[in-house]
Amino acid sequence: MSESKPQVSFIEPSALRERLHRGEKIVVVDVRSPEEFAVSHVNGAINIPSDQLVMKAGEIPANGSIVTVCNFWRLSNLQRRR
Repeated sequence: MSESKPQVSFIEPSALRERLHRGEKIVVVDVRSPEEFAVSHVNGAINIPSDQLVMKAGEIPANGSIVTVCNFWRLSNLQRRR
């Protein structure tokens, strides 16, 4: 028996705004640092920094699609340096 894997895809910020505006059930998890989250974040998002995501995955509500928000450019640059 094969297990079904969750679908993972990229969503543009404007598309996320539209889906949230339509009232779709979306859980937004911001994986940036608490400092970055404090400066700006999606209204209603929960902050679980990426280095704590595995440990705190059980805190993510499972009542809708899950969208993670990150500073993609910064994370990409960090990966390139390693």
